[in-house]
Amino acid sequence: MAFGNIYDQYYILYSYISIENIESDKKHITCGVPQGSVLGPTLFLLYVNDMPNASKVLNAILFADDTNLFYSGNNIEYMCEIVSNELMHLNQWFIVNKLSLNINKTNFMIFSNKNIVGDFNINIDGRKIERVFVTKFLGVYIDAKLTWKNHIDCIKTKLSKNVSIMYRVKYLLDSKALYALYCSLILPYLNYCCEIWGNNFHTRLDPLIKLQKRALRIIEHGGYRDHTQPLFYKYKTLRLDDLVKLSSKCVMYRVYNDDLPVHISNKFKTVKLTHSHRTRQYDDLKIVWCRTKQKSFTLSVLGPKMWNNLSTNSKQSTNCHSFKRLYKRELYCVHTCKVFFSFIY
Repeated sequence: MAFGNIYDQYYILYSYISIENIESDKKHITCGVPQGSVLGPTLFLLYVNDMPNASKVLNAILFADDTNLFYSGNNIEYMCEIVSNELMHLNQWFIVNKLSLNINKTNFMIFSNKNIVGDFNINIDGRKIERVFVTKFLGVYIDAKLTWKNHIDCIKTKLSKNVSIMYRVKYLLDSKALYALYCSLILPYLNYCCEIWGNNFHTRLDPLIKLQKRALRIIEHGGYRDHTQPLFYKYKTLRLDDLVKLSSKCVMYRVYNDDLPVHISNKFKTVKLTHSHRTRQYDDLKIVWCRTKQKSFTLSVLGPKMWNNLSTNSKQSTNCHSFKRLYKRELYCVHTCKVFFSFIY
């Protein structure tokens, strides 16, 4: 693509293909900008961020060209009717802005603790979109019950394959190289968004912890039943449950220090306790009450409890990096004491 000459103070944009000094016919472009241009990202943001204005009812979450719309209510039939009407307005926005919506990749999900059965229809431009019970969003599988079981099963499958790879090469590589494989093939899957799906029932996380322990035994060329707690301490790595706690408490540190966007901080519904004088609970956050067990695993409910159990030194860390370092040090000290006392006993 290239810019043409100036005619009457307007730029004419045209495209052509040039191969070995042979150029094709030039075609005028009526909309869009050249791919890779400096102006492209700015115009894209101005272009796409106007999409939520197409509906005053639906709440939108935008990530590049991936758009998610949300609406809540008590009557399923009424909700489907409202959403279909609002999607009609959104489709008009697409037409006006010369965009096309891929109906085959568009679907909807109903989140509820109850078993919602029935044929619920949501249409876009007269075309019915599919209802799904599990969807993938930014690498995380979200199910209609928010149990995260599908995502955990997906991680389990990937870890099983990667642990098998480590086992096949353990006699060809030393412990340092195997640990590098562990950091690239195992840890990323355990770390990614673990504060969301990792606060869960122990029975669901136990298969992942066993695979993590198996990977550490492979690094150390140990036996199948060797104790792994000394290995976690030796390689300065954390178990999955400790990784989840660390990530969750880092989020709460940022919440407490107003280091998150407002629309995210407001989801936690936590406010600092105010006192006229400093007490032991001065840095605590208010506990949010919940009714269901599934809700108790959410960070908005569990996060304040985790934060309140931290030491004063951790809460008063100057930045998130020092907070991580101090909390890891406390975890290592706790686990070392457990191993020591177990040995004495």
